[in-house]
Amino acid sequence: MGRYLHLQGKVYYAERNAVTGLPGPRRYLGNARSCSIETETNIIEHLESTSGNRVMDNRYQFGLKLNCTLEFDEYDKRNLALAVKGNFLDIASGSVGAGDETLPAGITAGTYYRTRFGNITNLAIGNLVSGTHYVLEDAKAGRIRFLQNVTGTPPDVTYNYAAQTRVPALNDTAPPELWLEIDGINVASQSKRVNVTIYRFAFNATESLMLLNDDPTMFSLKGAVLRDTNYSTGTNYTNFGEYFNILEVE
Repeated sequence: MGRYLHLQGKVYYAERNAVTGLPGPRRYLGNARSCSIETETNIIEHLESTSGNRVMDNRYQFGLKLNCTLEFDEYDKRNLALAVKGNFLDIASGSVGAGDETLPAGITAGTYYRTRFGNITNLAIGNLVSGTHYVLEDAKAGRIRFLQNVTGTPPDVTYNYAAQTRVPALNDTAPPELWLEIDGINVASQSKRVNVTIYRFAFNATESLMLLNDDPTMFSLKGAVLRDTNYSTGTNYTNFGEYFNILEVE
C-alpha cells in the first residue's frame, strides 16, 4: 500500500515577540479549511557569449521567498480583526443623551435612520411620537423607519444601548507578526500526527470578504514567511520554522 500525506487538524497562532522571536499565549484559530506554503526561487541563468550559440553555461539561485496562505471560516471578533487588520473594541453598555446625537435634515416619510449604537432601548426622538411619526423597526440594528416628514430643526435622538463589540477595518497600522502551529493528523497514514511550526508570518488583510453570500464566509490570510535570526539553521531547525515534525517513528 502506498504512503501519502493528507493533513487535517488544528491551527494555533500567537503574537510573536519582535525581540526574542518567542510566541506569546497561543490561541486556537477555529476551523481552518487549508494552510499552504509556497516557495518562490529566483534563478539566474547565464548565457555565454563566445560560441555564437548563446548556450547556457551556468544557473544559480539568487533569492528565496516563502509565502503562506491560511484559509479559515470560523468567525469571532479576533478572527475578524485578523482578517481586516483591525482592532476589536468592546463597548460597555451606556446611553446617548440630549445633544449627543441628532437626526439628519431632510427626513421624509418612508426613509430610515440608524442609531450610532445598536441593541437599543428607551428610544426618544425630540417631541416625535412613536407609532405616529416613526417606528423602531429593528432595535438590534437601531433601525428607525419614519412615517411622516420631519420638519424644522432636526431633533435629538436619545436611547440606552447594551454592551457590544466593534471591529474597525484597516486601523491597525502595525499588526503583529504571527507564530503559527499546525497540529496535523495524517488521515492517509493511520492518523499519525505531524506538526508544522512557522516562526514568523507577516500577513496582508484578506483580499476579499464576502458579506452576503450563499456559503459561509471564508477568511483568507496571505503573506510572507520571514527569516527569523533568533533560530539558527542546522540539522533540526531552519530560520523559517520546524517543518514536518513527525511525532511518531516512521
